[in-house]
Amino acid sequence: SFLADLVKNVFENDVKVVKNFTEESKIELDSIEQDRRYVLYFGRVSEEKGIIDIQNIFTEIKEELVIIGSGDLVDNINKSEYIKFLGYKNAGRTL
Repeated sequence: SFLADLVKNVFENDVKVVKNFTEESKIELDSIEQDRRYVLYFGRVSEEKGIIDIQNIFTEIKEELVIIGSGDLVDNINKSEYIKFLGYKNAGRTL
């Protein structure tokens, strides 16, 4: 996957991808331009998910990351030109 390859290039250790899917048709990203390239993180915003490392990587490589979720590290999300934080949304709600 794009994100796993990106992380493998930044960190020299092995990266394992564990996929958790939601139906794409249930997530409508009306607040994000559909023809722009970005990576969507949809999940808990917590230390064990590595979200702070992920946002730092995207800021460094100047690629857009859209974060949807809630958790104990929400206040640590550094919103910027490359990091968009949309907060908690459930999969059936239009964003």
